[in-house]
Amino acid sequence: MTRPPDPPPGPEDTETERAADIKRCTSESDHPLRMRTAKQLAATFSVRENWGFHTSSDPFDDDAVSARVHVVARKRLLPETPSSVQARLHLFVQCARSRNPFVFVATAPHQNTLELPFIGGGPDGDVSVRDERQGFNAGVPPAALLGLDQLPFLAGAAFTRAWPAGKRPVLPRPESLKPLLQPLFIAYRVITANPTTSSADDLVSLVLTWCVGVLDAPLQSLTSPDLGASATARDWVRIARPETAHEPLDRPPGCMIDVIRHDFLNTYIHDHLLPFAEAFAALAVSHEHLLRQGVKLT
Repeated sequence: MTRPPDPPPGPEDTETERAADIKRCTSESDHPLRMRTAKQLAATFSVRENWGFHTSSDPFDDDAVSARVHVVARKRLLPETPSSVQARLHLFVQCARSRNPFVFVATAPHQNTLELPFIGGGPDGDVSVRDERQGFNAGVPPAALLGLDQLPFLAGAAFTRAWPAGKRPVLPRPESLKPLLQPLFIAYRVITANPTTSSADDLVSLVLTWCVGVLDAPLQSLTSPDLGASATARDWVRIARPETAHEPLDRPPGCMIDVIRHDFLNTYIHDHLLPFAEAFAALAVSHEHLLRQGVKLT
């Protein structure tokens, strides 16, 4: 006896399937994480989502690269301090989620002088250091002049390289974090390649640029290269890409990315990043004359 065909799905069945599809998509997408991150940052920063960057203004440039950063957050630092120097923090944020942990491996110590953050907006870009007797004249990055490498947020930081892992750690695959890291490197390259400057007669407006990756996934760190070593849970790690030359995505000096667990983001912002940024602002105010006139050796 032939079995009669199943009846077509009714409205209730269609709605149930549609709700299940939406739930599955949102559980696999990083969009909810972006929304939560933007909302959390908006309590402290001026926030804009989905910000696009392009490495060239020439539409026919075949080597140009474009990317979109999920969240750009801006904040003026020490606004109550009366000064003709203003300092701001610009934060580039990219989000990603995974069901598997991300394992990061400690690297050899870096020279912090090569890892200073980029500061734009100075009167002449780099600060002039002159020795008229020796005929010496060189430019020093504002971050070096202000001594930011001596602040604990930079001086005490340990660097890592990415090692995404599934249920079992496998060979290092740094490219697995490419969707998280690459847009940040592109944005940073665009900013450093087109720095803003301010006139020596006008208000000096310095901008500290920082990059953050937010992960909705466990973070673990290995301090030993031995595959048998155990991993330690971490709240955040710092990544610096090795220097390479003559590549479209070459990282500018000083490009660091802090990768943070989303549920630690608020603590990271208020207990680590903002105290460092406010210390930078205070140093900028106290070094106004050097930022404007440079350093003359005698």
